[in-house]
Amino acid sequence: MDTLEKYILEVEEDTTFDRINVSDKQMKLAGIKHKWASRIINHKKQIYKLNDLKQAAKEKIISDLIK
Repeated sequence: MDTLEKYILEVEEDTTFDRINVSDKQMKLAGIKHKWASRIINHKKQIYKLNDLKQAAKEKIISDLIK
């Protein structure tokens, strides 16, 4: 199971509620929001890191070709 599929299942779990657990979900709402916000931030950091590695690889290849 890839990351997107796991996230889809987790979102379904986070957003499923009924009359019995609506107040429980309401109290957990801030925590759920922060969980997903931190995941977005972590994924963005990974993207920036990969872009930096890609740029460094391009620069190395270009410098090797020039030599």
